[in-house]
Amino acid sequence: MELNLGKGIQIGLSESVVYGNRSLQLGYLNPISFFKSIEHYYGDRDNGTLGFDFEWRIVPGIKVFGEWFIDDITTTKLGSDWYGNKFAYQIGSFIVNPLSLKDIDVLIEYSRIKPYVYSHSFQDYNKYKHYDTILGHHVGPNSDNTLFRLRKRFSKFLQIGLEFESYRHGSNTEDRNVGGDPDRPFQQGDSLDVKFLDGIRKNQISYGIVLQYEFIRNIFCEIHYQRFRFIPFSWESLISFRLAFNLGYRDEKIKHIFPVPY
Repeated sequence: MELNLGKGIQIGLSESVVYGNRSLQLGYLNPISFFKSIEHYYGDRDNGTLGFDFEWRIVPGIKVFGEWFIDDITTTKLGSDWYGNKFAYQIGSFIVNPLSLKDIDVLIEYSRIKPYVYSHSFQDYNKYKHYDTILGHHVGPNSDNTLFRLRKRFSKFLQIGLEFESYRHGSNTEDRNVGGDPDRPFQQGDSLDVKFLDGIRKNQISYGIVLQYEFIRNIFCEIHYQRFRFIPFSWESLISFRLAFNLGYRDEKIKHIFPVPY
């Protein structure tokens, strides 16, 4: 559900539910129902999520956006390190023609995913994944990500972008579950309080260039060159080629957390 408040402000509410190993649940087909209430009626076995997002076009050419993703929440534990408050959020800004520079846009975006987000304790098939792919942000739980992108459009069909990205992650250790793996939910014996980025720390920074050409409407050819470094290791290079299809309209707002970005 999206609501336009005027003056360039738009807010939205999103829901999802993941369940498996049983037949179709007709209650979830009601388009105006509240999934969490239905999930409670079905016995609190499924993985329900809730997302709030906003977008504010401050002036023509400058937009800020954000999102709060709720995987699980215990209101009495808000403000604490309680493992069961599984949140993620994203904040960013998109600027077109900065400083009156034509055909240039800039994206700045920060995403933070708390421990245990996307996991589910009831059944393995209820986790927030499709086979081996997380349905939310690709960095996974107990991680954060900062992205900066500068693009220049040379024609209607050709654009080149420069990107810089910083990534941090806290992985589980052999003897401790710190909420860094969506395949390993909270289990008896794990600490009830969790610290963000606890565990085995992984830091990565990368930069690169992306060339994109739209040779047929909504069909893109992309070539990526990227240099990345897992601190404190040395720099590595990666070249990739991708053929991308976009069957919808163009929207520069990037939602990595909810709904499915990739």
